[in-house]
Amino acid sequence: MPNLSTAVVPSPARPAAARPGLSFTIGQDVSGCWVALESHGIAGGLFRNRDDAIHYAGVEIRNGAGEIRFATGPVAFTAGR
Repeated sequence: MPNLSTAVVPSPARPAAARPGLSFTIGQDVSGCWVALESHGIAGGLFRNRDDAIHYAGVEIRNGAGEIRFATGPVAFTAGR
């Protein structure tokens, strides 16, 4: 799993047309917190509930060139290096 330096890492500031397709995995960590992680480790966060995680991923994908997947098991989220 990617090692993210903060709890929520914004995507790079680029126009939507120049942004590559982002792919998010949404699931719960071992303690039950909801997690959304971009597959390349460029964005992610911890959320109060599933809907908030889905909303975050949807905003990050805002140009529609991406996907949201749901984990079938625990999702590991680490902050800091």
